[in-house]
Amino acid sequence: MSYSVIKTKEELLVEAAKSVPFLYRLLNFSVSINHLEERLQGRSEWEEWKRTRRHGDRIWPFCINRDTLAMRRGFIIMRDKSPYRVILTEVS
Repeated sequence: MSYSVIKTKEELLVEAAKSVPFLYRLLNFSVSINHLEERLQGRSEWEEWKRTRRHGDRIWPFCINRDTLAMRRGFIIMRDKSPYRVILTEVS
């Protein structure tokens, strides 16, 4: 079994960006802010991003190491085509 162990915030950003579903990247599609508002409301990462968001930011779902005890799931915010911030919703 091969999986990556994430140790730093920078590693999480890189791995999350690699784990975004292909169609989101290909079509530059974004998850709706309204869709996530109820689910993520009150999380410091979400509230901070809402205060600093920019036109063109994209929110993409990701899942790293699916089916392992090192799984991470959440949303990555892409800014200027680069990973900007991660909001974790599930950690195993």
